[in-house]
Amino acid sequence: MLSRRVPLLAAFSAMLLLLSIGLKDWRPSTLIMAIASLLTLTNILASTERLEVDVRKEITQDSAEAGETVTVTISITNNGNEKIDFLEIYDALPAELPLSKGSNHLIISLEKGETAKLSYEILCERRGVYEIGPTFLRTRDPFAFSFDEIIKQTTLTLRVLPKIEKIKASDLPFKQTGQWPGVIHSSRRGSGTEFYGLREYVSGDELRRISWKASARMGRLMSIENESERSTNIVIILDASTDLKLPIDSQDTILEYCIRAAGSLAALFLILGNEVSIINHCLNRAWLPGGFGKRQIKRVLDHLATVKAGEPSVPIGFGLERIFKTKPQVIIVSPLLSAKIVDEVKDVLAEGYSLIIISPSPPKFTSKGKDKSDEIASRILILERKNAIAELSGYCTVIDWNPLLPLKAAIKGVKHGAFKMGS
Repeated sequence: MLSRRVPLLAAFSAMLLLLSIGLKDWRPSTLIMAIASLLTLTNILASTERLEVDVRKEITQDSAEAGETVTVTISITNNGNEKIDFLEIYDALPAELPLSKGSNHLIISLEKGETAKLSYEILCERRGVYEIGPTFLRTRDPFAFSFDEIIKQTTLTLRVLPKIEKIKASDLPFKQTGQWPGVIHSSRRGSGTEFYGLREYVSGDELRRISWKASARMGRLMSIENESERSTNIVIILDASTDLKLPIDSQDTILEYCIRAAGSLAALFLILGNEVSIINHCLNRAWLPGGFGKRQIKRVLDHLATVKAGEPSVPIGFGLERIFKTKPQVIIVSPLLSAKIVDEVKDVLAEGYSLIIISPSPPKFTSKGKDKSDEIASRILILERKNAIAELSGYCTVIDWNPLLPLKAAIKGVKHGAFKMGS
């Protein structure tokens, strides 16, 4: 393949030819013969050097959490019969994976059978699924008049998982509990650690359960009853709708807040022994079936890594009765900015579901660099959100979470029907 220099030399030769004709002097045309000789020599040299290389690519891990770095290593081996004097290597990277160390571009020379390595580190800034590659290889003649380029399809897939907050305990009030032992208070008598009530002593009660103070006051032996602790089936509905009417950059920020909260809560409840499933409420509504343990945590994070905002065509509680045989504990993670969200949440409550809402508050907007009408619209939207929170807090637990603060601080000590400000 010819480089840009060849057309320029051809144009220069044509100018020399016209100059010679115009001046009736053939001396300038002698340069044309020199240029032609140079191009002929270049063609001879280039024909003896063919690009025959083997390329292998490796990454230290195929999935990483947002904020981590991943090392990419490329091995290039010259399988040709001659030395490659000039070899340019470029590994394509998406804009979301900037370099943190080293370079994805290298120029080297390779002896016959020699192997060289290119290594660099990339920073996983944002969650998503990305492709690293392909790898472009180019060699050229000594005068850079022609080059040979090949593309090696050494593309590797890297999954960047959302960054989550590690929470050790939760005081969220759950009404729906299962039959298996767990750590969630069931509001029923049974084995547990929290006080439930007192009853009269019966034969067979353990002595350590006798409340001596209450017995002295009542004049008869009284036993302490504890609240049973169970596990439960939890479904987290992630509101990733585009009905936000905010600047695009702010919308992405709010979505990342919601994903961070959904992933953090899912990891917490799975560690505590509950069954957790995820529903993405967006254009391509998707459901991750329920599961337990660390494997389900990995599935949840993989699932959240691919979430994209999109306006849904169905209400937020669509299909719950068909997916779950028994009513699960529902947690909705939503900025509560949709005009229809209040009515849709009320429909879920009307079906008898126990519901908790985690609502990341949007960032504050400034009028700098923006139209005055956009600023007014943003303020109206924030006011409507406050009205939605005030209305829904009369029906269920609503937590207004300031994402600049830890999520565990927002959910600590929350009681049923409470409206807790995260800021």
